[in-house]
Amino acid sequence: RPVTTLSYPALSFEAYLPLLALGVSTQAAVWTDVGAWALAAVILYSVMPKRLAPVAVVVASMGIYIGYAVGGVTDSLFVPLLVGAAVAWDRFPRMRGPAAWRGPIFMGLAMAVKQTPWMVVPFVVVGIMLESQQLYGRGRAVRDGFRYVVITAVAFLAPNIPYLISAPSAWFHGVFTPLSSHN
Repeated sequence: RPVTTLSYPALSFEAYLPLLALGVSTQAAVWTDVGAWALAAVILYSVMPKRLAPVAVVVASMGIYIGYAVGGVTDSLFVPLLVGAAVAWDRFPRMRGPAAWRGPIFMGLAMAVKQTPWMVVPFVVVGIMLESQQLYGRGRAVRDGFRYVVITAVAFLAPNIPYLISAPSAWFHGVFTPLSSHN
């Protein structure tokens, strides 16, 4: 059936707006998706240990992933954000200030692209709580888990707020369609 409503959070289409604003209308989505995939490869290469960094090149150059990006699959938009969220996630309990916000902000923005990253969050939060409990005890573990969730939620909501305010019912229906649809 034809798609007649948005079924993804705001960044799934807002990511394409800069190229459209520059007047690039032909294949703007493809260029954005390929650029996001290339960015993910660069980030992955730069954060991996030097001896493993070539693995990033191998993974990023696999034909299936490039085919997805060129084919307009929006997953490539959240991959660089998810890679950024994964960097130093286990150090979150020890981090404070803006450095501690990087991971949860990237996670929230990845969630604002598509629902797939939503499934990762519980595992990251449990991991953070286990790391924190080992270092500081149970009470601090709960606070650190809560802190990660709050920062992530704020980052997720930031690009979605205009749509949530203007049409709350449509926004909820659209964002949760992939999870609640029976099609």
